[in-house]
Amino acid sequence: MNIQRTLLTIATLGIATTSLHAQSTADRPRAKAAMWPALGLSESQQSRVKTIHAKYAGSVKAAQQQAKDSAAKINDTELAEVRNILTSDQQQTFDSYMTGKKRAKRGAGARLMPVKIGIPE
Repeated sequence: MNIQRTLLTIATLGIATTSLHAQSTADRPRAKAAMWPALGLSESQQSRVKTIHAKYAGSVKAAQQQAKDSAAKINDTELAEVRNILTSDQQQTFDSYMTGKKRAKRGAGARLMPVKIGIPE
């Protein structure tokens, strides 16, 4: 049962991290969209803002990709460490989830790891 708690914790942390990141980045465009009309920028200022935005767009996109890649590496390392503490039978079940065999049975849109694991309190 302890391994189930560990897997649940990993799944929960992954979802929470993704949620927090999505909230922090998703709210910014809405805040910016509401801010521009409130500022009452002149056409010249609007043009300059667009130029500034274009100047940094590539860097922002690269930073976002780098963060995504870094998070994926950390997640892979964490899952490998968890796999190492599992019994042989548990590793087979773990591997079936990670390779998508169980996922395919649950539907193409299912997550790789189960969100809810039946853990008795």
